[in-house]
Amino acid sequence: MNKENPIYYRPEWTCGRYNQIAHAAIYYNLITGVSYFFEEYSADVVGVFLSIPKNKRISLEVLSNATNISEKSLIPFANELCLLGLLAEKQIEKAEIADYRKACRRKYDENPLPIRAKVIDSHSEIDDAESLYEARVGGITNVMFELTYNCSEKCIHCYNIGASRNDQEENLRSKTGTLEISEYKRIIDELYDEGLTKVLLSGGDPFSYSDIWEIIDYLYSKDIAIDIFTNGMGILHKERLLAKYFPHRVCLSIYSGIDKDHDRITRVNGSLKKTMSALENLHELSIPMTIKCCIIKPNLKSYYTVTDIGKKYGIPVQYELNVSDSIEGDRCVSKYLRLSPEQLEIVLRDPNTVMYVGKDIEKYGETKIDMERNACKAGYHTFCVTPNGNLIPCCAFHLSFGNLQNQSVHEIISKSDLLKWWRNLKVNDYEECGKKKYCGFCNFCVGINYSEHGTPIKAAENNCYVAKIRYQLAQKIEKESYDPLKGMDLKSRLNQLQEISVGAIQREFSYKREQNVDK
Repeated sequence: MNKENPIYYRPEWTCGRYNQIAHAAIYYNLITGVSYFFEEYSADVVGVFLSIPKNKRISLEVLSNATNISEKSLIPFANELCLLGLLAEKQIEKAEIADYRKACRRKYDENPLPIRAKVIDSHSEIDDAESLYEARVGGITNVMFELTYNCSEKCIHCYNIGASRNDQEENLRSKTGTLEISEYKRIIDELYDEGLTKVLLSGGDPFSYSDIWEIIDYLYSKDIAIDIFTNGMGILHKERLLAKYFPHRVCLSIYSGIDKDHDRITRVNGSLKKTMSALENLHELSIPMTIKCCIIKPNLKSYYTVTDIGKKYGIPVQYELNVSDSIEGDRCVSKYLRLSPEQLEIVLRDPNTVMYVGKDIEKYGETKIDMERNACKAGYHTFCVTPNGNLIPCCAFHLSFGNLQNQSVHEIISKSDLLKWWRNLKVNDYEECGKKKYCGFCNFCVGINYSEHGTPIKAAENNCYVAKIRYQLAQKIEKESYDPLKGMDLKSRLNQLQEISVGAIQREFSYKREQNVDK
């Protein structure tokens, strides 16, 4: 490096956003999967770096002139950014990118991440830096694109529109319309003008959408961070291609480390082997990952093996205990697949689950409810776009504010009365939520409220079911020293349970919400 006038380069694995008015910036190291929030003068400096094309250079002198900050003051900050992998002192060659990936992978292998990850928003994957940035800047920062409801798996618990429950039922996933690639590019441009920093590609499985790679390429060209929810089968043997776009995080769905248990949920023989092959290849490339696992009766006795997978590869695992019935009103998942009270109590004693209940955490896991705020953050700075273009709060909450095939993002955001109504809601406005003694133990998924009742403000039985059991378990542990594990470790207690067979389930509609869903 030139000591007289140091030169810095912006690595290919970085992206981010700078807001000059708010003097705020978010800067991503996409290989480590870590984002950083900057404000005031540090944000102004980062903003200059983000204005440089990837792998291009800027001198300290030019940086100083652009920010009106002395070169002497800039050097320590630039050096710190170099240590974080957000800046480089030389142009990075392809081989050096591979070396950096290997160094990051060694770091993960030597210091595995905690398996019980902190989850701020399970559908949008929003981290602390992103929360700070959106609070400072506002606008629309994170959006999920449900590119298609088609999928290479046929999960029996899937809540997407058209999902079948057995091989005799007709698969209706493809009946929902899909946006064209030109429409996606326009929508991405419009969202970028509203402040977009990150997109989560989902489905169905996003790799079942024909133009997925063109969308990934377009997002990368616009410096937008990319998260992906997938079963991994569609990227098998394409992991190196994906690595060229430096995804911020790939989240894989794994339901058990035992083939038969995982595959009977996905209804695709060999699906676990394929997903694990993709996971191993992604890990080798040091692509940040998480694992998602819904705990239902078919994987109850072996779900904990997913924790073992997470530990082996240093990948955080997010367990979901709140089962979601179908968006369109099929209630068979909660009827046949959700855990019984006895089974749920056992799982709630697993410290690797977010809903863990125990003496070793504050108030046994109860959280304080702010009655003067809404119960859900979706629909403020984060949204979801359905395959046919509806703008909704999140993938589990299909309250449509408008359709992007015939309206612009700005038009919907500025003119939708329904969106204004939603944003003005407080928990106090809900019919029951927040008003019962067990509400502090609730996951508060208003999407489940909406799927069950057609309104977000009426408490869903599915939400209350889990909340009541968590509350009662906390009471019993506190007053009676109750132990659902009966003195055993989790694995032994689960193995003690009788074998569970749910048989072939089928759609069961207590009502249909066609008028509210993806019109």
